[in-house]
Amino acid sequence: MARAREINVTTLLPLTHAQARLGGATFAKEALRLQGIEVGDPRLPVVAASEQEIEELRRDMEKAGVL
Repeated sequence: MARAREINVTTLLPLTHAQARLGGATFAKEALRLQGIEVGDPRLPVVAASEQEIEELRRDMEKAGVL
């Protein structure tokens, strides 16, 4: 249980917060783009993330150890 809590706090929680901030499609597309996979922008009415949101996502992904 202790290891599961640690994984939740250090890995999953930053990504969960990022997804809540950006929304599912925007989060997924920007996360893939940050990993070098170009998937294009989301279709309207969903909008792409701003530069500030992308930097916040980058920090969250680094904190989670996936970037």
